[in-house]
Amino acid sequence: MSTPKNEPGSLTSSQDMTVTLSSKPTVKLWHGRKKTEKHAGVVGFAGFSALLNKLGQAVSQDDPYADYHFHQVEQAINDLGNELSEIAEDVEIQIKRVTTDAASLPSVTSQDPVIVPVRFSSPLAYQLLYKLIAADKLIVRLQQAAHIGVMPATEKLSHVSRIETKFRSIMNKPFSYKHTGVTRDHVSSNAPQYVKAVKEMGPIDEAYLIGTLRSDFAPMLPSTRLATIRQIISNPPSDGSASLEQELSAINAGADQQLEATN
Repeated sequence: MSTPKNEPGSLTSSQDMTVTLSSKPTVKLWHGRKKTEKHAGVVGFAGFSALLNKLGQAVSQDDPYADYHFHQVEQAINDLGNELSEIAEDVEIQIKRVTTDAASLPSVTSQDPVIVPVRFSSPLAYQLLYKLIAADKLIVRLQQAAHIGVMPATEKLSHVSRIETKFRSIMNKPFSYKHTGVTRDHVSSNAPQYVKAVKEMGPIDEAYLIGTLRSDFAPMLPSTRLATIRQIISNPPSDGSASLEQELSAINAGADQQLEATN
């Protein structure tokens, strides 16, 4: 007789999510480009997701620098969303200036769109994917606006180039992170790992070192670290003793002195 289960198993899916892309620029962004003898490699969404997985693993190991870089990616994605909205609004304003009740524009799409399967481990990769879907619709609209003479082809190309550049910049951001094995315990003790992290990636805001400033989509921190953060937030020092922020400032000063000594 089998023993009844007390908990359900992990969630799974019988098939991948799929996304339909109608513009060549977004298809290129999705696939990236393999490195060849003549051309450098370009990160696609699969590579970007893999980089985020490695970054997220370091975050879960209490690396404050990984937390910082993870948050930088999220902020860049949010900024991209705002920029796409601004471009889309500008295009629609231009179209409304010339269209009337007698000239309605049909919706357009590719005769042979590219359908790609999607399966990411990082929620942040999905966040960028949603921006890619928005960019695909926007680029199609830009192409339509140029085709009917609402905007010059040069303006269309400028917008498309700007969109591609923003995506490339975001997908390359994880490369700024260098794994040093540093943890917040190393920060509090001014250990060599922390000194090395400062040397390779520079200083970061103390809120990241403490763990109070993080991405909404970052992996969970170790339970012991979460308990410490909750204590900091709920019980700030009120007896005149040095706050953790002040202690970190002193530690940073010590790290800077060690860097100067090694240079």
